[in-house]
Amino acid sequence: MNIRLIIAVFLGVTSCWATFSMYPYFIQLAIEWKSGKEKNVLFHLKAPNPDTPDTPNPDFLYSALFYDLSKGDLLLTGDVPEQLDYFSIAFYGANSFHYALVKARDIKEKTYTIRLTNGNTPTQSSGELHVQSPSTSGTVIVRYMRRNAEDHAYIQRIQQRSMLKQLP
Repeated sequence: MNIRLIIAVFLGVTSCWATFSMYPYFIQLAIEWKSGKEKNVLFHLKAPNPDTPDTPNPDFLYSALFYDLSKGDLLLTGDVPEQLDYFSIAFYGANSFHYALVKARDIKEKTYTIRLTNGNTPTQSSGELHVQSPSTSGTVIVRYMRRNAEDHAYIQRIQQRSMLKQLP
């Protein structure tokens, strides 16, 4: 087997692994920078430009949050988009490792309420999903898949109705 081919495959695999494993970290840094290092604020990121290399998938719109649970739990609420092919909320710890994923099919209602906690949670409320963070800080990325311009406007309306509340 050609040594150049082996090296090319190795570099391709390792660079893909590095890209995907580090992606949440880069999102986290971008959120910190954009927010002036402000935490516990939900941001709605602009649609990626499909003509720019190395951007997130242009078929998705994103909301993101860099969280700090040192002062208490967070409550994330919003509407579940009914007319989209894909919707998810991904949770990443301080080390950028993915530890939880909530998809539209996991939510039984038309709205969601997710309590993000670091272990000091009282009894679970009815209809509330609990997500246990492995650390006091991390990142949440909400993904909305769009097919056309109408979906874009629909997603933006849903994003604006999403709310984040700090609990004592």
